[in-house]
Amino acid sequence: MPKVSPAHLTARREQILLAACKCFSKKGFHGTTIRDICREAGLSAGAVYAYFKSKDDILEGIAEMGRQNTRALLKSARSAVSAPEALAQVLGTAIRAFDADQGQEGARLDVRLWGEALHTPRLQALFLEAMPSACAPFADIVREGQSRGEIAADIDADSVARLSVALCLGLQVQKALDPDTSITGTADVVSSLMGGTFATKGSRS
Repeated sequence: MPKVSPAHLTARREQILLAACKCFSKKGFHGTTIRDICREAGLSAGAVYAYFKSKDDILEGIAEMGRQNTRALLKSARSAVSAPEALAQVLGTAIRAFDADQGQEGARLDVRLWGEALHTPRLQALFLEAMPSACAPFADIVREGQSRGEIAADIDADSVARLSVALCLGLQVQKALDPDTSITGTADVVSSLMGGTFATKGSRS
C-alpha cells in the first residue's frame, strides 16, 4: 500500500472536523450523527472512524483546533509597542474575526454548544478547559505592562483577561443571533476603551 503523507493525514483530519462543525452548528451536538458528519465530509464511516473513535473524540478535536486558531490569531495581532495598545489591538482583532465567514459559523456553533453544555458534562468540561488558554494572552499582556510601568499595578490581570473574553463571548452571541450585525465598529470602540482605561497616566499619549 502506498504510504500516506503526514500532510494528507492532517488535511483529512481537518476535513472531518470542519464537516462536524457545520453539522453541529445546524443540528447541535446531540442532534448530529456520525452519518451526518460522513455525509457532510463526503467520506465513508470507516474513513471517519479511522481518525476519531466517537463524536466525543471529534468534539475534542474541534476544541483543540479552536484553541490553536485562537492562539495563532492573538499572537499575530500583537505588534504594538506598549501593553495598553497591545491589549486593545489583540482584543480588537479577536472581535473583528467574528465578521468573517468562518467567524460567523463559529459563533453559531459555539452558542449552540454552550446551551447543550448546561446539561452535558463533557461539553461543559471542554469549555472550562478552554477558558484558561483564552484568558492567558490578555493576562500576560497586563502583567508585562505592569512590569514596565505601563499599566497600573493595582489592576488584577486575571480580571482584565476575563473581562476581555466576556466581551468577545457577548459579541459572539449577538453575531450568532443576527448575522447581519457588523462587529467592526464595536471592535473599534472596545479597543479605544481597553487601550486607555488600563494605562497609567505616564504611559497615555
